[in-house]
Amino acid sequence: MKEYFSQKGFTLVELLVAIAVLTILTISFTTFFGWSITSIFEDGQKSKAVAEAEKKLEKLYFSMDGYDSDSEYVSNPENVETYQNRDMNFSVEEANVEGVDGYNVTVVVFYQDGERHVTLSSFIEGE
Repeated sequence: MKEYFSQKGFTLVELLVAIAVLTILTISFTTFFGWSITSIFEDGQKSKAVAEAEKKLEKLYFSMDGYDSDSEYVSNPENVETYQNRDMNFSVEEANVEGVDGYNVTVVVFYQDGERHVTLSSFIEGE
């Protein structure tokens, strides 16, 4: 009686190649998703910073009274983007735009411990 051996299945080399390909794909996707999560987190912080800057601009738009006594006020506009261990700086310069008196207001909000910042500027009509 003859016995027939079936040669079904994968060889050791084929298995090693398949494992190597799967490992490379897994590492690639893990790196991509890790980067995506970091990017989403950083964008969230930036969005919060923009919202804080807009909030400050709105507050100044409705009332410029006493802005120079605010703890976040920077008298020299050249220093407004200098991190001073606080989350926000703003500067105000008197301006005349097309015959309208007012103020050029610049608000800078820092995030990631001062490593990054957003800057918003606006003209606010004077009284």
